Amino acid sequence: MPYLDYKEHVADAIAQMLKDGDEVDALVFATNSISVQALKVIHSRGIKVPDDLRIISFDESDTFEFFYSTITYIKQNLNEISEKAVQLLIKNINTSAPKTAKVIVPSSIVLGQSSK
Repeated sequence: MPYLDYKEHVADAIAQMLKDGDEVDALVFATNSISVQALKVIHSRGIKVPDDLRIISFDESDTFEFFYSTITYIKQNLNEISEKAVQLLIKNINTSAPKTAKVIVPSSIVLGQSSK
């Protein structure tokens, strides 16, 4: 779904995924903003997390603390990602280095009740 209009598209996307009686075990959301909006929709449809549907998100959100089931999320090291991006930018400005690079920044999973 387009991120700029995600609030308008989340309900439709979830309805599409859950239609026709297809069994969906879990959903992984690319951002915490989309996760929060999706949790509102999931809750309004009477779907219980994690009993009916498991949830995993990228990045934490303060709002996850207010949901009845703590949310499992992938914690990215945003400081290191930012530092690497700036280093690459400076390197590309100062040299004729290749414009692309492979950078691996470790992440971790913070387990909550939503994925059990």
